[in-house]
Amino acid sequence: MPPVTVHIALGGLIGAVLLADHFDTRAIFVVMGAAAVPDLDVFVGFVIPGAHRAALHSVLFPIMLSVLLIWDVYWRERSFVSGRWGTYGVQVCWVAIVSMTLAHIVLDSFGSGINAFWPVYDRYYMITGDLVFWHDGGFTVDVLNVVELGTTADTHYGTGFDTVRANGRRFPVALTGEQFVLLVASGAAITRRIVEDLRTTTTARTAEYLSED
Repeated sequence: MPPVTVHIALGGLIGAVLLADHFDTRAIFVVMGAAAVPDLDVFVGFVIPGAHRAALHSVLFPIMLSVLLIWDVYWRERSFVSGRWGTYGVQVCWVAIVSMTLAHIVLDSFGSGINAFWPVYDRYYMITGDLVFWHDGGFTVDVLNVVELGTTADTHYGTGFDTVRANGRRFPVALTGEQFVLLVASGAAITRRIVEDLRTTTTARTAEYLSED
């Protein structure tokens, strides 16, 4: 399973693109933080056995957040998010939900699995296989497969917070070369956008100051 650093890096790339004109340092940090949120269910696992990869990795979690945001922004007489942060806040919230869903929940479903519908249905699922197009006198496609795993009663995903480890606690940063490249690429892209945002903000403030004089 990817380390939380990889989830954060991928969330940063998603935010750098989808925030568009609403990009600023605060917004990208919120989006990157949202990409890490599902792993907080490791602490829920201390109380509910098997809750890691279930409590906050369920696809019902972002769906619930989306419904809540739609209710607040479009159905309430006075929206809390819009009233406090305007369209900026609404955009950041939507991108944060997308970041959490794609950069963490969907990514974790590959290779190790998530309890996709917990607590409504207790079963871990993992996506395996490859998506490959073959041409051999025609076109065929090797598709991905969904494999059923165990339940919270018999499935445990180890983390660095496990109390008993033979070789000490382990908190990986990158487990493959691809993950390391993703960290570097994400860091470079986000840094570039932050520098551009600061430069634009400084220029705008300077122009406003000069116009007042």
